[in-house]
Amino acid sequence: MILGLFTRVAAISGAILLFIYYLNSAPMIGLEYSVPAEGSYLVISKTLIESVALVALAVFPSGSFAGLDMLVSGFKNSHN
Repeated sequence: MILGLFTRVAAISGAILLFIYYLNSAPMIGLEYSVPAEGSYLVISKTLIESVALVALAVFPSGSFAGLDMLVSGFKNSHN
């Protein structure tokens, strides 16, 4: 994701990984003996928000504007 190469695959993989992290330690109401969190979340935590943001990056062609995906797509289009 940092280099901008294979952004769609990296975003989907990251979203799945963050969603698994969210399921591992989901914020539950009234659960007092869990691992301490960084605030008072009801249902949505920052991990879930980051996962949704990565899904948005995967849906839109953000890699074609900047990064190595732009160069790869330009190289692929010039050879066709």
